Amino acid sequence: MRELTNEWQGVVDTQTDEERPRIIEFAPFCAVLLSRQLLETVGLLDEQFFLYYEDLDYCQRMRQAGYTLAMIPTAKVWHKVSVSTGGWHTPMERFLMAQSSGRYFRRHGQGWRMFFILPYRLASALRLTVVLSYKSEWRSLRAYWYGLWLGWRTGQANTPAPRWVRTQTQ
Repeated sequence: MRELTNEWQGVVDTQTDEERPRIIEFAPFCAVLLSRQLLETVGLLDEQFFLYYEDLDYCQRMRQAGYTLAMIPTAKVWHKVSVSTGGWHTPMERFLMAQSSGRYFRRHGQGWRMFFILPYRLASALRLTVVLSYKSEWRSLRAYWYGLWLGWRTGQANTPAPRWVRTQTQ
């Protein structure tokens, strides 16, 4: 452990480099602290994102407004991933994730960025298609492509999922 003395405040810092806060580009919003000043400057979360990508969108807007995001490595959070949508790779999770990605990339991927985003998103979609096909998750695959089409076509991410996506039975 390395000790540093802050002569201005008379404080001894006993944190290691691994324990010190560090600047990051993105933090999932399952556990964040935002200042009132930040909320007043950047605004609230975009309500057009129902679930997924709203945190990535907000982090992007924060950086555009000149803010930085920091992580405290010693903080502990327990987050049950995808519990709101029935679990990982369920039709509902795939639909919402895909729809939100369409809104996010349409919003933040303008101009020359699309040259890089479109091939990446296509490769990612094809990779997920292979994974879901291998697992015979046909409803999840159909929900994913429907959500992706809807998100890219409309630029919205708050369209309710159709009944066939919401039902849990196969």
